[in-house]
Amino acid sequence: MGYLRDKAKNSQLFDAEMEKNHAKTKEKLRIKGESAAMKTRVYFDTLLGEPIRQSEKVLSDRDHILNNNSPYKDSQKEIDKYMKNISLGRHHYVGFAASTGFESINYQEPEWGNSALHLAVKKGHLLAAEELCRYHADPNLKNRLGYRPIHEAWQFWNTDFNRTWEEREAQEKLTCDILVALLSYNAHVDAVDLNGHTALHIAARLGPVTAVKTLLSFKADSFLQSNDGR
Repeated sequence: MGYLRDKAKNSQLFDAEMEKNHAKTKEKLRIKGESAAMKTRVYFDTLLGEPIRQSEKVLSDRDHILNNNSPYKDSQKEIDKYMKNISLGRHHYVGFAASTGFESINYQEPEWGNSALHLAVKKGHLLAAEELCRYHADPNLKNRLGYRPIHEAWQFWNTDFNRTWEEREAQEKLTCDILVALLSYNAHVDAVDLNGHTALHIAARLGPVTAVKTLLSFKADSFLQSNDGR
């Protein structure tokens, strides 16, 4: 009888130990599974998820700037930096400003009221002007002197008497290209400055003939008179 009791007791102990080992193994498998799942999430976040979130943010911020309803408030320092980059012809900065949630593409500097598009046109930066137009910069904003960007398409000219024929031809072509860019994005072809001058008045006075033809092709009114009757 004693032998049988010991055998039964040993069997119970063995079963208990087996159940205990089974529970440990099950727990290890659970921990290992959770660890693998965590590694998968980390991998996705670092290699896939973060780029996807960044892309979504870029698209969201671009919508903000195009709709002019971004929640961001730009500091004067950021606005000055934006204006400076446009003045230097850094057209890629337009997209950068949009992707970082810049609140407005139409900020006007306080002294003369020039917008970024005014500055790009005045400096002869065609690519910057085109990029600003693509991001819905207003081509009809007036500065404090009453000039719209279309009136500024001759400001970058080198009028030095000693300039070469090639230099003159290049700057005249650039003016025509800028006019086409502005007019293609709904610049008002007959917009007048404070003196009643349209871009056609300026083109007829300064040239080139191609600029006159360009403006007329966009239905410029050749009968409009300026304030001095011209």
